[in-house]
Amino acid sequence: EGIVCPFASTVDGLQNGISKAGEKYVPTIAEGYYSHLHSPTSIYRCTEKNRCPGGRPGSCSGGLTGAPCAECLSKQAWSDEKCVDCDAA
Repeated sequence: EGIVCPFASTVDGLQNGISKAGEKYVPTIAEGYYSHLHSPTSIYRCTEKNRCPGGRPGSCSGGLTGAPCAECLSKQAWSDEKCVDCDAA
């Protein structure tokens, strides 16, 4: 659950986004899920689907970080579907 693994796909393909067999054999994280680049097979379900676009491991929307796409960087806050500097929030 949370990962799309075409036939003959590999963990390396998931991490680097390419496959020697072609683009249709590149595995991806499903929308609404998250994984770290350094541990791509540990999949987390996101509490809000729109925060986790899927695709390559480590992908989050709106500048979010962490697992599962739930934190803004230091001195930032979540506002209007993106992380913004605290001065602007």
